[in-house]
Amino acid sequence: MDALGLCYWDGLGTPQDYQAAFDWFKRGADRGSSECEADLANCLLEGKGVEANAEQAVAWLEKSAKGGSPTAQAYLGRLFLGGQGVKEDHAMGLRLLRQAMSRGASDAAVYLGMCYEHGIGVTRDYAEALKLYRYAATANDTAPLQFRIRSAEGGHFHLEAPHGELVSGAMVALASMYESGEGVTRDISEALRWFRLAAEKGDAIGQYNLAGSYRLGEGVTADATVAAEWYKRSAEQGFAPAQYSLGECYLKGWGVQQNVFLALRWMRKAAEQDLFQAEAVLGQAYQKGEGVAKDERRAAEWYRRAAVQGEAYSQLVLGYFYVDGIGVAQDPVEGYKWVYLSAQQGDADAVGYKTKLETVLSAAEVAEGKRRAESFKAKTQSSNPFAAPNR
Repeated sequence: MDALGLCYWDGLGTPQDYQAAFDWFKRGADRGSSECEADLANCLLEGKGVEANAEQAVAWLEKSAKGGSPTAQAYLGRLFLGGQGVKEDHAMGLRLLRQAMSRGASDAAVYLGMCYEHGIGVTRDYAEALKLYRYAATANDTAPLQFRIRSAEGGHFHLEAPHGELVSGAMVALASMYESGEGVTRDISEALRWFRLAAEKGDAIGQYNLAGSYRLGEGVTADATVAAEWYKRSAEQGFAPAQYSLGECYLKGWGVQQNVFLALRWMRKAAEQDLFQAEAVLGQAYQKGEGVAKDERRAAEWYRRAAVQGEAYSQLVLGYFYVDGIGVAQDPVEGYKWVYLSAQQGDADAVGYKTKLETVLSAAEVAEGKRRAESFKAKTQSSNPFAAPNR
């Protein structure tokens, strides 16, 4: 039953059908299959084929883990580390991960590697993290791991924590460490090798980073066409940073024929996943009527989505909008707030506009704008790499 459920889950030999997968996993779980119990829990956590319910997922994982399933032990350990559906408990999480690893679960090795890389429940130890990642990467097991990404300068995104889509996580983790030089001598060629291995296994993050290498000429000869091809493979799997980068390629004609309509199509897909860079691009498109009908109200909406995540340019433009009543009800104090926030990040235009506003607003209005700005907190992710992302 687990095999049938996985066929429906992955679309192997049959159209992908999460509801059918859930039904088969539930049948197996009701008959005591520990693997079906673990897969059923995954459905409940991701809300695929059934309404998401973390508490029920934990109950099924606990049952599966008691039955000896290393998959369930690893998954449950991850939840304890991040406090998802259970009270956060690093000691319990680590204990479960070590139990799973002792039974050969390479995904547990990746999670343990993350603990050592980020110092979660253990003393940070890059050498131990590298050892665990290498073990998992060479275990000939492409485990169904999930990762959240954090942005980095230079066009690359690096693995931060489990959450998201199926990837060859250990390979991506190794590549990221070699690229950053954390715990190991920086080696772009070795990073590229692991990114390529992950990419060729269908890993969206590996594909994205490999594309970035070709785009920037890091470790390989720069090739915009090859970069665009890898961005497309990653984007088609739903990876928001790749969707944004592919949109950039179409917008600027990098490796593809310039096409503003395709560019905005991919930007929208990324923006719908709350990627602030894409939200800012859509805001500008609607503001200027580039590739879409000019719509200042929708421009303001997209700029706001990026601004609340701390994107300085969007904060500045949103400030302009409020001061002049463009796409929003006029509110100079609210406008000052957003300009102030942008200026605090060092945006030169915002600094100049802030100074100008302070000459036309009353002292009370300036004080209120600052009060609003200081009470504002940009939407950020938890510092715990195993925590669920904020949405």
